[in-house]
Amino acid sequence: MHFGKTIKLLFSSNKNISKQDFFLAIIAFGIPFTIKLGNALLILGVTYSIFFLFKKKSIPFKSFTSFRFIFPAIFFLIVIISALFSKDIGAGLRQVEKNVLFPLVTFALIVISKLKPINIRFILNIFSVSTLLSALILVFIAFIRVFKGEGIEVLFFHELGGFFELHPVYIAINLAITILFLTDEYLVRKDFEFKNLLKIVLVFSIFTLFLCASKAVILCFIILYFIQLYDIYKPLIFRFTLLVSIVVLGVTVFITPRLSDRFLQGLHFDIEKFSPTSKVEEAVIFSNEEKSKISDLELRYLMLNIGLFHVIDDGKFLFGYGIGDVQDYIDYYYMFYGLAPGWFEGYNLHNQYLQYLVTYGVCVLLIFLAYLFFSLRLAILNRNRLHLFFLILISFVFLFECLLSRNKGIVIFIFLNTLFLINYKNENSYSGN
Repeated sequence: MHFGKTIKLLFSSNKNISKQDFFLAIIAFGIPFTIKLGNALLILGVTYSIFFLFKKKSIPFKSFTSFRFIFPAIFFLIVIISALFSKDIGAGLRQVEKNVLFPLVTFALIVISKLKPINIRFILNIFSVSTLLSALILVFIAFIRVFKGEGIEVLFFHELGGFFELHPVYIAINLAITILFLTDEYLVRKDFEFKNLLKIVLVFSIFTLFLCASKAVILCFIILYFIQLYDIYKPLIFRFTLLVSIVVLGVTVFITPRLSDRFLQGLHFDIEKFSPTSKVEEAVIFSNEEKSKISDLELRYLMLNIGLFHVIDDGKFLFGYGIGDVQDYIDYYYMFYGLAPGWFEGYNLHNQYLQYLVTYGVCVLLIFLAYLFFSLRLAILNRNRLHLFFLILISFVFLFECLLSRNKGIVIFIFLNTLFLINYKNENSYSGN
């Protein structure tokens, strides 16, 4: 009964669903699940877009001259060139396979949307259903493991996403977007008859989001959700209650040992000032004991300093180390300061902007920033709050994670952002959303 109500809740506003919407929804449905399932559904959607292109016998050249397609295409071309000019061409070409998702996903979205305007609400509803379903499966499996005698830690972080082999940051991003969308789409509607059920769904989603323990996503989400609810509910008493609730939640996390261990570990910062150097005799060498005490925040501080100093010192600021060689250079400098072997080798720099700088150079980083600015500008001009919140969330998380170094991160970013972009009438549209 409740399942039927939930389905009705998520689809009650959707009319005139076309075949094009259905195939885009198939791609969206696969995002929160395993990479294999997501790729299979993505291939299905891309295959349909190619079939549709041949059936129509006309190529929408004008759409492919838009910056919404030019950036993914140019970026992929840069990846290929970088791979071919790397010392380790094999390693570079392995990255090409993953980055082909940038133009491929954009191509499919643009082609499929050309027949008629797409129903973005339907696609986001499908994405929300998929996110909730995958979260429900993960939480259910985690509780089963606890009942079988495993520790409560299986409910948190990497253990939570282990069944789908997903990093918790991607689960957290999916949940954050789903919560913001459902709140924007349904909570404000006076004619919506399932608000109590919706509130249960939202509480479950927020609960699971906190289980992911992805601190950057949670922090940004709390701020965005406070802004969203503050705007929706005008009464002063509700706004005061909302503020008090956030304060109580924060205090609860701090004073509860088990919760504070999960959410506050990795946030301490008492490392001494670190200065990178090109001289071996001057390099700070971390001992095993010091490395074992490095927090997540301190590690990112070290990575930022190491990456920024050496890419400039090595004369790679303009063009980077190359996609095939960048990890070898990063690992070398980890060893230079005693952070490897046996500790952090194989780690990226945990900052998407810095990772692009050391990989491709400052010119490509500026192109990437221009794409983000272009997307942000259209979101603001079209007054699309959900798109704006998505960009703020993803741009903030880029400061702490290299989301675009993995398949799931690329698909989440380029699919959802392009979905919003193609829904605008043109690149200078000022129409409300």
